[in-house]
Parts: sequence; structure tokens; C-alpha cells
Amino acid sequence: MITLEQVKEVFNNLSDNDEEYVYELPYERVGTVVELANAPADWNILVVDTSSVETQYDSYGNGYTENGAVIFSVSDHDELKYFRLPMDYASYDGWSVDYNKLTEAHQVSRTVTYWDAV
Repeated sequence: MITLEQVKEVFNNLSDNDEEYVYELPYERVGTVVELANAPADWNILVVDTSSVETQYDSYGNGYTENGAVIFSVSDHDELKYFRLPMDYASYDGWSVDYNKLTEAHQVSRTVTYWDAV
């Protein structure tokens, strides 16, 4: 059974190389395999969505992201679960991640209506 606590344990104990890799996850394509040295051998971790990590720019041209997240799946031979890893970005500070804010995620379908000029 894959639990949120197990996933947090993996992310809270990353090697320096794996931590640098996690900071690159917003740039990875959907379906990319995430290889972490301390993850259980039977886990398969994949990037599911990075669309919420959208860079905005201030009046000086400095980029930042607030409330961004990478969604990834963790599967073993028995189950599949999704998790949301919140990530913030600032031009001068780089990426910041608080692994304790990692949560289990569920896909929710929504209907969005856009109005366009005719």
C-alpha cells in the first residue's frame, strides 16, 4: 500500500542530486519517469501534469510562480496514486519546495466556459 507518509518520507530524504532533479520537474514532459535513489524499488513514479506551474512576470521582467505544483503518480504492482507537490519560483531565488505540503491528489473534471468576441 502506497501512503502519503511513505511518499513524504522519500521526498524529505532526497540526496543532493535527487533534490536538484526535483527542481527540474516543472520542465519535464508528461509521462517522464522520475527516478529517485531512495524510492522503493517497486515504485514507478511518473510526471502527470505541470500545467499549473505557469511563470508570471513583474514590471521589471522578473519571473515568478506562486501556487504552482507538479502532479505525479506513484504505482507499484497493486495500486496507483496521485500526488501534488507544491512549488514556487522567483527569478533570483530559484525554486522552493516544502515537501511537508505534499498531498494526495484526485483528478476533478470541470466545465469552463470562455466568451470570445464575434
